Amino acid sequence: MFLVILSRYFWFLCYSLRLAKAPKQPPFLLQIGHYLPFWSSIEVIPYGKGAAYLKQTEADNPETLARTQLSGLKLLIWACYLNLFASSLHLLVYGWVTESHGLLSLRLTDGNLLLLLKEQLLWGTETAISNLGLSEYQRAFTATLMNSPLSTSQAWAALILHFYFTVLNLCIITHTFVAIIRICGYNVLRNCYRPLSSISIAEFYNRLFYYFKELLVEFFFYPAFTRYFKKYPNLRLYFATMSAAFFGNFLFHFMLDISFTINHGFFAAIWQYQSYLFYSFVLGNAIFISQSIHKRIGHHFLTGAPRVFSTLWVLFFFTVMSVFVETETFADNANFFLHLFNLK
Repeated sequence: MFLVILSRYFWFLCYSLRLAKAPKQPPFLLQIGHYLPFWSSIEVIPYGKGAAYLKQTEADNPETLARTQLSGLKLLIWACYLNLFASSLHLLVYGWVTESHGLLSLRLTDGNLLLLLKEQLLWGTETAISNLGLSEYQRAFTATLMNSPLSTSQAWAALILHFYFTVLNLCIITHTFVAIIRICGYNVLRNCYRPLSSISIAEFYNRLFYYFKELLVEFFFYPAFTRYFKKYPNLRLYFATMSAAFFGNFLFHFMLDISFTINHGFFAAIWQYQSYLFYSFVLGNAIFISQSIHKRIGHHFLTGAPRVFSTLWVLFFFTVMSVFVETETFADNANFFLHLFNLK
């Protein structure tokens, strides 16, 4: 029980420990009050980065409070529009909507899609539309494991849509969290900000999950960067990047499923997360290479065709690597990965 509770509050506690020697720190009881914030009680990531950051961004006069609350309201409305778009797209592509898309909780098994525009979307009269008949990622993945894989084009379509819906749902959820924080009077930054327009792997990671990136930077990157290999700049940067994007990233997700480790043992849990271990390793190296390249020639990617090609490459990389984010075994994920390129 102690391990389960510790894993839930571990990163909140880290932010408190980081402030232990700060000259001006919020009272510890106030910090504990932020360990279970009502705006994201199901999450283990401290949105707002703890009490100190929230104190810095708190509105100090009525006008600032009004502006902050209005920005939160606009972000909440935008999250509703994104949810409407995600529900409609999911309904159009697959013919049904998951429970997380509660706005359109329809599932039809006859292959025909009846979109209730008047009652569900308030767009007019009822209209019958057939779905596009595309396969979901899990179906495409299972078919590959059963040695009856879908065509390469269908597998790619399933993977691309899966990745896009994952990004879209993350934006909807975290926009809601941040909107509530702003309505409470804290002018915090968004968690997701135009990730699909990123021109580098490092930028995409920053734009997609800002508060998770900040957690990795503060507790893994900076400590490693300021302590080790000071005489070797490149090695120093590489070690710090791998400490955050590889070790810290894997440790965070490993701790998310601490109950599995308690029930099945440490080595069984490591085996369960072997695919994500590989993903974290590749991601750490890719971020380091991306930082090195854009440090030298980054200005060439700001406009025109180079920016478009750079963005497409970033999206291609994360779409393909999302195969290994899944909790299946590394061998099964690798089989699907090889099928995408007709290598199996």
